[in-house]
Amino acid sequence: MADISSQIEKLEKNNYQPWRFRMKNHLIGKNMWRIVMGEEPPPELPSQPSEDQLRQFNNWNEKDKRGIFFLSQHISNSMSGQIQELTTSKQVWDTLERLYFTSTKARKIQLKSELNNSRKSPSITINDYILRVIRQLGSIGSTLDDDDLITYTLNGLKDDDKWKAFTTSIYVREHLPDFDQLVSLMITEEMNLQGSYPRSNQPQILYA
Repeated sequence: MADISSQIEKLEKNNYQPWRFRMKNHLIGKNMWRIVMGEEPPPELPSQPSEDQLRQFNNWNEKDKRGIFFLSQHISNSMSGQIQELTTSKQVWDTLERLYFTSTKARKIQLKSELNNSRKSPSITINDYILRVIRQLGSIGSTLDDDDLITYTLNGLKDDDKWKAFTTSIYVREHLPDFDQLVSLMITEEMNLQGSYPRSNQPQILYA
C-alpha cells in the first residue's frame, strides 16, 4: 500500500490551507503532531541521565527529526530556504504558519472578489461551473456555507439572459433554498434550457 504522504501535494504560495489540513492529519496519524505543535516538549536530561531517560529523549528526538523530514519533503524547492537552518519541527511549522497564513487571508479576500465578478461560460455545464466555485473556495480553506455558495453561484449567472428568469425566481422567494436544493434546481433548469426536460412537468419546482 502506498504511503499516504505521497498523496500530499507540495506547499505552494496559494495552497496553504488544504496543504495544512492534509499535513496535520498525516502528522497526527504518525504520532508526531503534538511534538510539532510544542505540546510534547523534549524530556529533560540530567547531567548523568539513566538509560531510560536517554531512551525517552532519543525517541522524542527521532520523532522530531522525522517531523522536519516530512515537512521539508512537502514544500516546494523555492520555499526550502525559509526552513533549512531550523532545528526543530515546531520551528518549521511555526515559520510556515507565519509566512503563509497571512498571505492566505489576503488570497481569500482576493478570490472572493474574483468570484463575485466571475461569470459562467456558456460552454461549460452547471455541474462543472458549481465544481469550479467549490474548488476555488476550498483551495483557500474558506468555510463553504450555503450563503457564500448560493451568492457566488447565482452571481455568475446574472448576466446570462437565459438564466435571468431562474435567478429572479430564486431571489424573490420568501425562503432561499439551501445549496443542495439550488444545485438540483439549476440542473433541472439546464435540462429545460437544452430542451431535454419538459418545463411543463415541473413549473412548481423552479418558480415556487
